[in-house]
Amino acid sequence: MVGAENAGSPRWRHPPSPRAALSPGTVEKDGVMTHAEELLQVLREAGVKLVCIDFDATFVRVHTGGTWTQSAEELSKHVRELFLALVPRMCEVGIHVAVVTFSPQVDLIRAVLKTSFGDEVAARLILRCDDPSWTLAQGEAVDFVPRWQVCGMHADRAYKLPYVISAALEASKESGEVIRNRDTILIDDDAKNVRIAVDNGITGIYFEPEGADVKELCRRIKKLHVQPQSATPPTFPTSPMKRKAVRLMVSPESRLSSSARCETPLVARVPRTKKFSLCTPSPVMKLKCTVDMGRPRSKRATRLRNGPRSIEEEMQQLRQSELRAEQRLRESSPMPPFLPDARTSDHTPRRRALLIGVPPETDQV
Repeated sequence: MVGAENAGSPRWRHPPSPRAALSPGTVEKDGVMTHAEELLQVLREAGVKLVCIDFDATFVRVHTGGTWTQSAEELSKHVRELFLALVPRMCEVGIHVAVVTFSPQVDLIRAVLKTSFGDEVAARLILRCDDPSWTLAQGEAVDFVPRWQVCGMHADRAYKLPYVISAALEASKESGEVIRNRDTILIDDDAKNVRIAVDNGITGIYFEPEGADVKELCRRIKKLHVQPQSATPPTFPTSPMKRKAVRLMVSPESRLSSSARCETPLVARVPRTKKFSLCTPSPVMKLKCTVDMGRPRSKRATRLRNGPRSIEEEMQQLRQSELRAEQRLRESSPMPPFLPDARTSDHTPRRRALLIGVPPETDQV
């Protein structure tokens, strides 16, 4: 008999007595291989490198409670047909598979794997049980979970997170490539373990043990593969009325500058309807709407439209105002007759000295 009863008291969600076998589901064995191939294709397209499967009530239909007293051959009869078809195919395509469980019966579970898949496939499976054969230091999980050293939560063996991380580190040593949390999937029947895995960047899939339906599991795994949607650029209205409204936004002051221009933010606008309506119109607006006179213009648009002056006239008036200002400046502060115009002369030290009445400095030999 494989797997003696452990002397310690393991941490279990369910009572330690084994549960009755669950129904095999609504899918016949003929369709299990088809579902397994579909799931394998989804896992490959999603870039999954490691799949961790819970043992009790997930990999098998019963819950051993860590105290299974019968033979491994008897327990192997409860292995689900989906995993019997999916696990060997994942090993063939290079996806690592790990069995993570709180059970301390390592020899029993290893014998079940050999009975179900054979020695060659069972040797490639990673097994993590609640036994002292493996340890996990806090600094070893930096490559898997970059936030491990920051938060360090749920690091004890009461949760499945250290089991998954230890399995990922062993898979990284075997393959020679780094396996991170985003490359890992955990299939578990405990919602708490799934939630903690998701909080640490691992894809967690909840497995319903009561009436475990293969179609439901396939539906949840297929959600991993989501087609990326192409981002369509926003469209902007380019009607003549909109361009005319933008031109009316220019102020009269900006027309005097050659570099001034009006820019509107590129935002998508809702096209206006031809029907002019208001929520609470006033009597004056009702009168305007009844008369066929179009949409009322703004005051700024009316000033720009009815202005009689052109740009050349405004520039000429501006130059005349500058000349009048210079004339008033000359009349208020006349320049000395012996000095040239200070505005056009170069500001040498001699001329600056003459302006303030100080004799210029002579060069010393």
